[in-house]
Amino acid sequence: MAGWPARPSARPSAKPLSKRSRRHGLLLLGLGTLAAVVWFAGEPATARDRLSLLTAWLCFALLGAALSIGPWQALRTGQPVLNQLLRRDLGIWAALTGLAHLVVATGVVMQAAYFRAYITGPPDSPLPGWAGWIGTLSIVAGYVVGLMFLMLLTLSNQWSLARLGPARWKRLQGAAVVALFLTIAHGVVFQVIEGRTGLWLAALVVVSAAILGLRGRARRVVARGNR
Repeated sequence: MAGWPARPSARPSAKPLSKRSRRHGLLLLGLGTLAAVVWFAGEPATARDRLSLLTAWLCFALLGAALSIGPWQALRTGQPVLNQLLRRDLGIWAALTGLAHLVVATGVVMQAAYFRAYITGPPDSPLPGWAGWIGTLSIVAGYVVGLMFLMLLTLSNQWSLARLGPARWKRLQGAAVVALFLTIAHGVVFQVIEGRTGLWLAALVVVSAAILGLRGRARRVVARGNR
């Protein structure tokens, strides 16, 4: 009938998910699936040990990837990168998996049997007490990294960037590099203490050297460009 408003032919479509939302969803699905597979992959009594190992390596891989994106782009362009969303998202999940590892590993490490087997070491050790000191320092380093991750999570948003300003925000984000060094040291110590001195330790050392070498080369390229 004339005068009546035309009826919409179809319901408006929902707003599509943003690229970042899809990326976070895929990371959540992938990491959650890995955790479930590892948890149910073996004996229930050792499920927590497997999950601790998985979250440790996931944290290291995600943190290393996040801290390699900026140097890689700097090598291509000769200019440092202030803010890159993929790097930020990988850093967020590195922090989340690192905190998950902290929670799970605390339940594993804080047991008398674990201390007797790994931290204290056998009484006839050629260097009695060395594992205790180094292991304790490594555990403390793990909690320090956890605090850094909490701080970095609070900074991983546009509000913090606008509030602090690019220069101060970038300086605080430098804690991620310190967290990487502490994570590498923490990982090396526990590979040795727990007897994973073969392929595990070699992989950790080689990947760590590659990440640090990439960052050092990018820093030199950017310094030459600034001069």
